[in-house]
Amino acid sequence: MAQNAKRQIDIIAPLENLKIVYVNRSRKLMERVLKSVKMRIITEKRELDTFTKEIIQFSETNDNPIELKQVEHLPFSLLVVDDKEAIWGESQPKKENAQVFWTDDPTQIAILKTSFESLWQKSSNL
Repeated sequence: MAQNAKRQIDIIAPLENLKIVYVNRSRKLMERVLKSVKMRIITEKRELDTFTKEIIQFSETNDNPIELKQVEHLPFSLLVVDDKEAIWGESQPKKENAQVFWTDDPTQIAILKTSFESLWQKSSNL
C-alpha cells in the first residue's frame, strides 16, 4: 500500500513494527515516500532510538517532516493511504496468523479515519 501512496499516510503502530517495515522495503521506495508523502504516525510512548531519529531527520531535511505522536497504549494498528484504502488489526498480534483487515470501501475508511483523528487528538507530541 505504501508504494501506491501519493499524498498522505496515517499510521497507528508499534515503533518496532515500523522499523521492520522500513528495513524490509527498497531504499528507493522509502526515500520517495519520506520525501513526498505526508505521514502522521501514532506509536507507543518510548524513547526514540538513533535509527528512528535519523529517519525523522531525513524527512525534515527534505521539507516533509513526519508528524509523530505517542500514546500509553495502542488500541489497534492502522494504515490509511490517501484516504482510499486501509488495513487494520490488533496492535500487537498475539498469534502468528492474526487477522488483518483491508478495505477500499469509503464508508469504512471514513470510520477508520475518524478513529485515527480521535486518537491523534488524545496523543502527546514528542
